[in-house]
Amino acid sequence: MRLISGVEKQCHRIPHLRFLMSSYDGDTSCALKMPSCATFTDEVLGHKPMHWLKLLTPSKLGDAQYVWLFDADLALEAFELERALAIMTKTNAALGQPCITASKRSTDYAFLRCAKPMSEMMCEAMHIKQVEVMTPIFTRAAWLHVHRHLLTMLPENYISMVDHGIDMTWCRMLELGAGKRTAPCILMNVSIEHLDSRSMGNWHEAPEKFLLLDELQKRFPNYTRTSPSTRERKGCVIGTVRKH
Repeated sequence: MRLISGVEKQCHRIPHLRFLMSSYDGDTSCALKMPSCATFTDEVLGHKPMHWLKLLTPSKLGDAQYVWLFDADLALEAFELERALAIMTKTNAALGQPCITASKRSTDYAFLRCAKPMSEMMCEAMHIKQVEVMTPIFTRAAWLHVHRHLLTMLPENYISMVDHGIDMTWCRMLELGAGKRTAPCILMNVSIEHLDSRSMGNWHEAPEKFLLLDELQKRFPNYTRTSPSTRERKGCVIGTVRKH
């Protein structure tokens, strides 16, 4: 299974990594194939935000300094996680993500794709106002803030069905409420491939898709941003990429 192989390769590169794997629908077929650095749980069912809420609580983080959320259909084996974490540290960012590549569908947000202009500017990272839910990386402090002030405030019957709107909320929330940061949210000049295996089936097309967004706009009118102007890059955060 490519996902498990990718996790194992990441663990070989960074020995202190720890992974928590879970299943949306209770499928435990991969549980016996977990590498030693990974734990599988089937105690939570439902969409991604429900897993984040229940499984990544402050008491369960241990001494983790970063929280990386990732979908199952990403090519983890080639992802330069160490470099991404180094950029997070160097920029003092609260939340970041790699740019997305794909042979088919990469991401619906064009500004998050690994596009030529970013290479031409030679940025290690760029300011952005929206980080999607596919592969965000949080500092510990940023994750604790989002968990406490966002996830715990949302109806569980909504977040067990959809995640639409969360990605339009957490950057502004961190910008205004997670302490002084050079860059609340960044897009890193590190790529990860989206395999687009549709592992979640048609969940992203559920008729309830906009229920959560409506709820977010009611609860967090100062945070939730839907304007197209938030979906663009805003210039370099730090210097230039070193050529090898």
